[in-house]
Amino acid sequence: MACALTAVITLGAITATTPPADAGTIDVVLSEVMYHAADGTTDDDDDYDYIELTNRSGSPIDLLGWSLDDAVEFVFEESYVLGPGEYVVIAEDASTFEERYGSPPAGVWDGKLKNSSELIELRAPDSTLADVLEYDDDPPWPGAADGDGRSLERVDLTLPNTGDDRDVVNWLASLDEDGTPGEANSAIFSGPVIFSVDDGDERPPAGADIPISAEISANADVVTLRYLVGFGEVAEITMADDDASVGGAGDGTYTALVPAQVARSLVRYEVVAGNDSGTTTSPSVTDTIDYHGLVVADPNEPTDIPVLDYFITEADYELLLGANRFTDNTSPIVVAHGDTVVDNATIRVRGNATRSLPKPSMRIELPNGHLISFGDRTEEPVDEFNLFWRNDLKADVGWEIAEELGFPRVDFFGLRVFRNGTFWGTGAYLTALDGRWRDAVGYDDAAVYKGARLMRADPTPEATANRFEKKEGAEGDFTDIWELSNIVIDNDSDEQFRQLMETLDVPAVINYWAFVSFLNQVNSDRKNFYLIRDPEGTGRWRVDPWDLNLPLGSPNLWTNGMPLIDQLNEYEVFREMHARRLRTMIDSYSAEELIQRFDDKFAVAVESFDEDQAIWRKGHSSTKFRSTWVEGAAKRYEEFADNTDRRGRSLPVSQSDDRPIEISGVTAAQGDLPAIVEVTNLSADESFDLTGWSIDEIDLTITDGTVLLPGATVAFTTDDVAFRQATDGAFAAGEFDELPDERLFTLTDAAGQVVSVLVDDPDLDDDGVVNEVDNCPADANPDQGDADADGIGDVCDPSPDGSTVVVPGLDGIRPTVSVVVEPERISVSWSSVVGASDYQFRYRAWRRAWIKDSPDLTFGRIIESTSDGTPYTIQVRAKVGGMWRPWTQAIVVGEGA
Repeated sequence: MACALTAVITLGAITATTPPADAGTIDVVLSEVMYHAADGTTDDDDDYDYIELTNRSGSPIDLLGWSLDDAVEFVFEESYVLGPGEYVVIAEDASTFEERYGSPPAGVWDGKLKNSSELIELRAPDSTLADVLEYDDDPPWPGAADGDGRSLERVDLTLPNTGDDRDVVNWLASLDEDGTPGEANSAIFSGPVIFSVDDGDERPPAGADIPISAEISANADVVTLRYLVGFGEVAEITMADDDASVGGAGDGTYTALVPAQVARSLVRYEVVAGNDSGTTTSPSVTDTIDYHGLVVADPNEPTDIPVLDYFITEADYELLLGANRFTDNTSPIVVAHGDTVVDNATIRVRGNATRSLPKPSMRIELPNGHLISFGDRTEEPVDEFNLFWRNDLKADVGWEIAEELGFPRVDFFGLRVFRNGTFWGTGAYLTALDGRWRDAVGYDDAAVYKGARLMRADPTPEATANRFEKKEGAEGDFTDIWELSNIVIDNDSDEQFRQLMETLDVPAVINYWAFVSFLNQVNSDRKNFYLIRDPEGTGRWRVDPWDLNLPLGSPNLWTNGMPLIDQLNEYEVFREMHARRLRTMIDSYSAEELIQRFDDKFAVAVESFDEDQAIWRKGHSSTKFRSTWVEGAAKRYEEFADNTDRRGRSLPVSQSDDRPIEISGVTAAQGDLPAIVEVTNLSADESFDLTGWSIDEIDLTITDGTVLLPGATVAFTTDDVAFRQATDGAFAAGEFDELPDERLFTLTDAAGQVVSVLVDDPDLDDDGVVNEVDNCPADANPDQGDADADGIGDVCDPSPDGSTVVVPGLDGIRPTVSVVVEPERISVSWSSVVGASDYQFRYRAWRRAWIKDSPDLTFGRIIESTSDGTPYTIQVRAKVGGMWRPWTQAIVVGEGA
């Protein structure tokens, strides 16, 4: 712990912006925040997180009615008197807080403090915003507070917070491990404030001096730049705020010139500012890096493939590839991409088979609080990533397709890698499935296991733990994966089928099974997959792929040796779902497209690929590498064409354009049963893949892998767990938030074409007359006026003096429909549509099943024996260019005898 942090700064040089409220009138302030405690996980639900408040006034204050808002919610609902200079702590979890910090908190909040960035608001009893803090785990916020066991401490309680990064000058990482909850803060200023340092937005050119500047408070007496090149000796230069400095003399910006260096040189530096009160450094002594840094530009650097630099001592490099090759021990490095240089990073060897390669795969991790950006190639900056051993274009294509087919985004792209300024070889960036990634894809509350063979019923969860690597979830508790293992190895039975339906996220697992069948990724039987439980709070399991570097392998279409998939393969229901989803994937791509995708990447990477091979794998040509993909893609589609497996099963034909899929029912929440929307397949012999279909009125997009078998009905509900409990384990394929007030439901396919419409409001027009007896259920007409007594209310009757309803085709691709209502019969006719090859007619009496005629070229139908007063929904559509167009719909009321 640095003893230099002992003096107090002169703060007159800091310019404060307007606080949330008058700083002189608010006496209770945020004084300390633990947002990422040292608990060995990256989960945002840190049980050891806390927020401290301080009474900075000279009088006691009753906190009754004071509250925390935004990131977390807490209200002092009872009197709590906070004396002058006293502290009060609100925490994430009372028991774990007391266990670690020695005393109970004053309360427990709702919500959570993210490990990345969050907004905390403190409000007075009248809801006035008393104080606000928006912290971040990116620089300039101190990295030591991002998981190193340090809290954020407010240094001067009299300085107001502004709610942005300008606050960082008054917040430091605590000097004490675990912070100082309920006690005086440990961090104090000890010299001038260094607001920022700057070495330019781009890499400096070779052969030119390198200007480095720092913005510093006016009370600095001396400012020094300390720098080193590579792993050499530290040199010092005095920084000046004169005419030659950036911005000119006297503006608070100090500048020094580092002597010119050769291309790809690493320059690291720190700024030291001092006065009689003490010394301040940037990076600060509580940061997780020792130096800022830059890499000198290389004018010959290729621009087609991203470049990654890492710098390591020769001794550490020998240790990395020697004694530590088959361990997870790390070596220190400096890592750089673009104008970002991160000191105190680490590198280790990773993987299984690749560990034995001369150039193995690596894992690079940055120190807490520091990130590196690869632009739009990744969704956001990252703090760790995998460096795959080669630029594997097959895996690149595989991950691209995986995202298109509904799996969480995993980034994979080629890199040119330099070690200590010399070309080391090509590699590939591969997303690390860490806490930051899990949070981004919605797995932050899930249990995540690296896949292993589910081969036996272990006697205890502890025994199962020996075969799995747990990435996230309840630490040390393997009960859930143990229970899944016992289900999977059970004998084929009705009970096992019921358990699989109730335990698995069936669409997600079917989607995975079809995906590995489509790309035929080798080695996905015993590893290279992840088992994820409960990403949506349902308790269900899904499977996601991993390591897609060996696609287009053996010709098996139906299974891959993974016990879970093998067990699903024993049940016809799962086999049919898999077959339909696989057929969709086959129809979505072609061998030619797969080859073209590879070639687009190959054209950019081939020169670097061959350069790498000349160093590491002599005799392995890029031409041969390409041929394995080209031949594999063509062979795979030959296997799809000749698709009968050893059991005589074969894939279905492509999904037909005639899709008899209906929204068949809507049920409001009743007692323990949540709200339900049901969709039914009316076909007697064809299954349908509903991936990407939607019901906009309930904001539902049907998840990838949802297959509806012939005659089957699938449910969507507002609460999957409650639905299973209320129905004794019935299957729901997805959740939606709530039923709308207007009960019109429209099912559309992935291309936006309307497939089914359901009106499920007992009084659609809110006129006080229920639809069953309303002669115009879509338009308000409480008096039920019907001048021509044709059963159609005057409000919606286009010919109130006759008995004909005319519904025009709204967009030129729907037929105009005419309906004549007579006693015991309804006559329907429709106009032709230009280019139509077929027409389809269907109707139903209120909420009964649809009655549909086969497509043909006739332009009329008759409904006989109509029920008096019953609304009839009539729909007609045309088939143009091989696609069914939206329905024209008329609602009329039948007449009985």
